[in-house]
Amino acid sequence: MISVLVVLVCALVAVYTTNYARWAWRQRLRLGAAGLVLLALATVAVPLYVMWYLS
Repeated sequence: MISVLVVLVCALVAVYTTNYARWAWRQRLRLGAAGLVLLALATVAVPLYVMWYLS
């Protein structure tokens, strides 16, 4: 149950961060947008990796 909640929260944070990256891209803040996309990917990847590693 808690793992589903963790994944859901991470996914919501990633969606919010990706939307902010899209806004930054439209404002021609290309480097910041790229960094935000990497942050969104890490937001999902790190908790999933930790849950996989601990199981």
